[in-house]
Amino acid sequence: MKLPSSRWLRDNCPCTKCLHPITQERTVTLIDVPDVRAAAVNTDSSGALTVDWGDGHIGVFPAELLAERPELTTAPVGLATVLRLDYSELDTAVGMQRWLETLLTQGAIVVEHTPNVDGEVVRLAERIGYARPTNFGTIFDVRSKPDPNNSAYTAAGLDLHTDLPNWAGPPDFQFLHALANEATGGDSTLADGVAIANALRVSEPKTFEVLATTPVPFRFHDSDDDIRFTCPIIQTDAGDNPVAIRFNNWIRDIDPSADDTFYDAYMVLWRMLRDPANVLTLRLAAGDTLCFDNRRILHGRTEFDPQSGRRHLQGCYADRDMVESRLRKLLL
Repeated sequence: MKLPSSRWLRDNCPCTKCLHPITQERTVTLIDVPDVRAAAVNTDSSGALTVDWGDGHIGVFPAELLAERPELTTAPVGLATVLRLDYSELDTAVGMQRWLETLLTQGAIVVEHTPNVDGEVVRLAERIGYARPTNFGTIFDVRSKPDPNNSAYTAAGLDLHTDLPNWAGPPDFQFLHALANEATGGDSTLADGVAIANALRVSEPKTFEVLATTPVPFRFHDSDDDIRFTCPIIQTDAGDNPVAIRFNNWIRDIDPSADDTFYDAYMVLWRMLRDPANVLTLRLAAGDTLCFDNRRILHGRTEFDPQSGRRHLQGCYADRDMVESRLRKLLL
């Protein structure tokens, strides 16, 4: 094992003077330590490291503290189908792990036989940590209603989209619990936006570049809020790999600078999102909760007839930080 630098060791000393014994948060302030050169370093048979800084301060580093911390192996694999999990399985560590790992890798999963109780979708999210509130509240009802402030609250079909791209940090995950789905129509549609962006990067790199670099304004406004954010439709990492997508035609704001170069690229993406080969269609039964990655998976629905039967979904959002945190605790 390569020995860390004296500065790293002093900065990460695990003694109770440097690490709060209850909160496990760092209390040492490195800039206030006059000399961080180790005077003596010894390793015992277990691999633990004892460091004496020569000023009366001694730190003991267990071997596991010095080992590299593996990250979660949850790289996306593409949305080929939507797996299903029974609600009762979430009472087991194995079931919880399967739920969270599927969310992080495949991007979507259906939890069957969710209790058909008002607000149960939030209680489902609270198995992970907490539900994230937005301007629509902590929980929102998806059903046709008069004077809607969002297209979701109509009976119209909804093209594929991601929720709240007008926020600087859109919700990471969305849960939609079907309390009733008896109306004619109203099937759910899904598409893997990151997979489509990857395909676009290979087949039409210039189009990909336009969508990954052109700032696009998004805006939601009603009587209470005016929330805006400008960002390219395709978001990439340092290696130019697509990692997220923002696509919502209803709240894409007016952009006076948009030209044919942008619109040509936008239409290419639209056509890919309309291609049946890229779209999964499923019907949620009462008790089904569709859980999906809102930064990666676009969702929509077919038009439904509100006179033909009751259709009522309740939804909420959750943060990736909490999903990954819960999974890490399960894997410990």
